[in-house]
Amino acid sequence: MTRYTDDDLILKVDGIDLEECSVISVTIKQDPITITKTNADPEVSIADGTLIVHLSPEETAKFSAGVVYIQVRGLTKEGKSWATETEQKKVYGVLQEGVLNADQSKSE
Repeated sequence: MTRYTDDDLILKVDGIDLEECSVISVTIKQDPITITKTNADPEVSIADGTLIVHLSPEETAKFSAGVVYIQVRGLTKEGKSWATETEQKKVYGVLQEGVLNADQSKSE
């Protein structure tokens, strides 16, 4: 993940049919920042048994270069709760701070 960029977290959850879960929660944490998204959010999707979580440039900017911790938790339609082990993902910095926008491409 690189700060100030769009990023899609691709997460595999072994032993769980994600389509059969009523609630799925993904937490990305780097003290003191915590971002949590659920399967009710439009940025979270399931494809071929894989969980895809989209983070915007504004969201990735909240993290510092270093490491974030990610955990997925859920509840099956039968009421069984589950959680993955916490995993780490590297966060890379950028040389120019700030979210890019279309206005920056115009010459003055």
